[in-house]
Amino acid sequence: MTNLVITYGIASSVALSLLLGLPANATHKAKSKEKPHTQSRNLTSPTSTFAWLPGKDKIVQPTGISKVVKESNHQALKLLARLAKSEKRDIVISPAASTAAYLLLLNGLRGTSRVELAQAMKVDQTSDEPLANMTAAYLKSLSSTTPKCEVGLVGATNAPFSFQPKYAKLLHDKFGGLALNDTQHQLNELRDYFRRKTNGRLGGAVQGPPPAVINLYSTLYFNGIWTDKFQTDETKTEGFHKADGTTVMVPMMHKFYGGWELHLSGKNFQALRLPYRPSIDCNNVFDAMYIILPNKGIPLHKLLEELANTGLDAYSSGWRTKVGALSIPRFKIDSDDLVIPLPMNNGQGMNLSKADLSAMCQNSTPPDNIKTKQWTSLDFNENGTIAASLTQISIDLGGSNTEQFHMKVDRPFAFILGNSRTGTFLFAGAVQDPKDSKMPFAEAEQEWLKRLAAIDKKDSYYYGTTAQQLAKFYRTEGKLSQAEAVLTKASKTVEPKSSTQTDVLYDLAQILVEEKKYKDADQVYRQLLPIQKHNIEEWSRYSLSTQPISSYKLYLEGYAHVLSLMKADLSSVHKDQENLYKRLVNSELESFSEIPSSDSGGRANTVDDIVNAKVLLAEFYVSIGNKELARDTYKSAIASVFASPEPNYSRAIKIGKTYLKMLKDAKLDWESNKIQSDLNTWTSKINTPAKAKGQSKQQR
Repeated sequence: MTNLVITYGIASSVALSLLLGLPANATHKAKSKEKPHTQSRNLTSPTSTFAWLPGKDKIVQPTGISKVVKESNHQALKLLARLAKSEKRDIVISPAASTAAYLLLLNGLRGTSRVELAQAMKVDQTSDEPLANMTAAYLKSLSSTTPKCEVGLVGATNAPFSFQPKYAKLLHDKFGGLALNDTQHQLNELRDYFRRKTNGRLGGAVQGPPPAVINLYSTLYFNGIWTDKFQTDETKTEGFHKADGTTVMVPMMHKFYGGWELHLSGKNFQALRLPYRPSIDCNNVFDAMYIILPNKGIPLHKLLEELANTGLDAYSSGWRTKVGALSIPRFKIDSDDLVIPLPMNNGQGMNLSKADLSAMCQNSTPPDNIKTKQWTSLDFNENGTIAASLTQISIDLGGSNTEQFHMKVDRPFAFILGNSRTGTFLFAGAVQDPKDSKMPFAEAEQEWLKRLAAIDKKDSYYYGTTAQQLAKFYRTEGKLSQAEAVLTKASKTVEPKSSTQTDVLYDLAQILVEEKKYKDADQVYRQLLPIQKHNIEEWSRYSLSTQPISSYKLYLEGYAHVLSLMKADLSSVHKDQENLYKRLVNSELESFSEIPSSDSGGRANTVDDIVNAKVLLAEFYVSIGNKELARDTYKSAIASVFASPEPNYSRAIKIGKTYLKMLKDAKLDWESNKIQSDLNTWTSKINTPAKAKGQSKQQR
């Protein structure tokens, strides 16, 4: 069993409720430093047809679309369950593109054949103008409200047959498609259209002139970037357990969520929403991937059958924002020349052998055969998701040819890529044998460069962090000179003397060290450190134990490393480090003196901070080889432990063991014996209550 993907059309409140029945007002808390960069995520109530959608922007579906949507999504789940059970190869199918193609066919039929296909698709309108209007509204809804999604349509005939002028005009003017009446001589135009509409991914799908008399095509292309990307350096090779019991090694991506993503726990499965970044002119998140993982021991096809039979609305109230971790494979799925069944009518297959095609084609006769094929491709990686599909309907005429979760996706799973504003199932699928989908370097580089170029340079934080991510990408690929160039430009573009600038400069210094450009790195640190020292003075008006302090500590350690590589004098940077650690200790001591003796909890917490600050100072003395000052500072840290109303004996023991080793190394026997005696006493303080508790149990 391997992989399959389904793309489907607009969904109803019932069919989409697993995806779209989300808690009200769930929002994304974006990470920020000195300037928050947030994305608005307004959600409607769990019973809303289109979740995430602000009330004033809510789309009312045109008459007739809702029923089409409900039926198409219901058939999608049933087809996905069937294919998950039966297919032995990697598969991607796109019912959304199929729905668009079948609507083109429906507009070209007349009489009972139009009525029968309309019944199968749950289309109410069967007269020409209302049907055309509904089709146009459906096609527009797929792309206009989903900025990352594009739809394409083509009608092509082979001589001597040609489209009716009215149908060709409808296809071009009303539906925005392309009508070709001599495909034999327009093959290059056809391929070029497919190439443009799928961003080059499926341009070569149709190798030769289409053999059928009439061919209807639809394309669907999606390109979404995660709102919160996976870090490439967190991707590790791990096992994925297939349905047949074998294990394959796959690139497993990892992400921790701090309580702002939506998770669902069902009886036999769990699901997680992974949102995509909205377009520049749209603050609301409409597109998301939903990962559906069966519990261990539950076959994927069984779960999908259950979801198809019971309906997804049963789980609409179960979504919660939670803290948790996700591990999921990076994968790529390609499917070529897959046969798609015609829509089912009340559970029965369609028979269009007597179809009247006179509204579509001049000189038409009832068809010998109508076949639907599909070519589809989907990549799922750290950056986001890219998917494309091409659907062909070939018609041969007669006489012719806060809770917590842990979600490790290491076994077969399903996913749905949905747009909540229109209720669209863009893609859905089942992954059973994932293939790696790492984006080629040139393609990934262009994605990053486009993203950086699109950012307003006045948004200093967003520009700087994006430049850092691009540099990290170059660094991972071994392109250090490109990383250096990006960070050098960013350091001069972002707001001067901001924490964004210092972060960029620090990353630049690290790249220069890797390139062995130590003198250049020295100059960067000489620019960086005074800025950060100034920032500390600004922040110290509120609290010393804030972000600038930890960053300054990191920068000083980096600069000390550069000076050591240059074999330069380290005394000045060591003095700055010592002053920093002493300042931390004094700051905590001042805080302790301001806490009233009646506040035992506050005093105990501050004592812990004092001890931690002294240990950092002692470790610094060890790192520069000043063992005497290190011993004295460890001794002082131990004394501070016992300044607490409730001494932390475990902490005292841990520090005491380090202190004891240093005393023995210095051959200070009297002090060693003294601390050893203290360690025994502290250990007995911890063990005695446990022993007493055990004796009490025995007596009972």
